[in-house]
Formats: sequence, C-alpha cells, structure tokens
Amino acid sequence: PDFVILSFILISINYWLIRPQEFFSRSSHGLVALVKEISMRDTFYLLGVDIGGTNVKFGLVDRQGKIFASGLANVSFDGYKTPIMTTVIRELKAFLADSLTQNRIASELGEHGVRPSGIAVSATGQIDTAKGLVAGSCGHLPGWSLTPVQEIFERELGYPTLVANDANCM
Repeated sequence: PDFVILSFILISINYWLIRPQEFFSRSSHGLVALVKEISMRDTFYLLGVDIGGTNVKFGLVDRQGKIFASGLANVSFDGYKTPIMTTVIRELKAFLADSLTQNRIASELGEHGVRPSGIAVSATGQIDTAKGLVAGSCGHLPGWSLTPVQEIFERELGYPTLVANDANCM
C-alpha cells in the first residue's frame, strides 16, 4: 500500500504546486495564494488518502515523497452499514493523534506537533474535482454517490483538501 499512496501523493503534490487552479477553480483567489504559500514552507507535508471500495489507505509524505507514517483501515467491515466517510474520518483522526505517528514526524523533522499542510484524496467513483464530491458510482457502494468528500474532510479535519478520481492518480 505504501507504493500506491506514494504514487498518488506525488501526483497530488504536482497538481497542488503546479496547477492549483485546476483543483480550486470553484474557490477564491485567496485559496490559491494559500496553496502557493504553504508549498514554500520548510516543513511542508501532505496527508494522502486513497479511498477504495474495501479499504482506505493513508500516509504522511513530504515534498520529496518520503513517507513518515502510513496506515490502512477496512471501510466495508460491516457490509457498509457504517458510512464510508464515517470510518475514514474516524481512522484519520486517530492516525493524526497517534503518538507513534507524531514521534515519527518529530524524529524526522526535529519538531513536535507538526500539522499537514493539506490533504490529497483519491477516491473510487466518478469524482467532480472542482466540487470535491462523488458525482456517481457503479452502485456497489451504498450511499457513496453525491458524498461531499472535500467538504467533509475540510470540516472534520480542518485542512485544505484536494479530491480526484483514483484512476487518475496513478
């Protein structure tokens, strides 16, 4: 899973740094400026998230593609009775708060409490990147269509978020 996460995140960083307007076309000019500003930070890193039909994979990576920490969680553990995004957000909050994750970051960067500069999400289904939502799916994931992925991530985790179709992130 680390290779998949790394591949996705490197592509996401490229879009984030080189073509932010493509992801933030619905947003204000100030958000594009924010993306440029955070990309200049010395301690820039992203939380990459790959939401599939069975699992969510996630990791923290710097601008060179070095993975600090990663994780994996099953999103279909109860036959999708629990909404996918409920599981994803719960797992990511635990991952970011985990002392082992924070210790890995601290040992690499020499800093404690470093926060991601943003979140890059690849998700299964037809994704409306400009709106950050699932525009449609094949119907095999109950309640997945029209899920406002970007809105949920930004509200629940508090970081600027990019969302793209997982097939376009390889």
